[in-house]
Amino acid sequence: MINLLLPEDKKIILNEYRMRVIFSYAVAMCLLLVILIIAGASFYGASLISQNSLKVALKTEALVVLPKEVDEYSLYVIKANKMINLLTTDQNNLHSASTLFDRIIIAKPNGIKLRTIKIGRGSDSGWILSLQGISEQRNDLIDFIAALKKDPLFSTIDSPLANLIKGVNSEFSMTVVLVTK
Repeated sequence: MINLLLPEDKKIILNEYRMRVIFSYAVAMCLLLVILIIAGASFYGASLISQNSLKVALKTEALVVLPKEVDEYSLYVIKANKMINLLTTDQNNLHSASTLFDRIIIAKPNGIKLRTIKIGRGSDSGWILSLQGISEQRNDLIDFIAALKKDPLFSTIDSPLANLIKGVNSEFSMTVVLVTK
């Protein structure tokens, strides 16, 4: 095959070919970048959704009660009732979450600050509450345990002796077993 082009024309055609290849490469890289940005944004959004669902799942496992006045606890009770409508479907063993929280809050002296209340199943298909918090004085914790023991809704209150060692600002934890009717 005979090439009839002049050397200057060959150089011009070669330069135009190189420019087209470079332009095509740049467009391909821009498209790839756009695709990566869109994919990254969708993965980020999916991770936020799964993170929020995990937070909701954790909130149903451990309902955190912030130390505020008794009047402001009603907002937390309403939220908890929406999450946990009834603790059991057995009509003989029916307790609403608001009843449980009301009884605990009524029994709580002013020197007790509750941090968490966890609700779970016991080994005998009963319900167990795990309470954690801080007691300003040892006597406040003793009064709280005594008030819980007097309540007919609770059958057993287990509080380790380690809760009573420190006299002031002591952290405590206890388990409360609900009465099965």
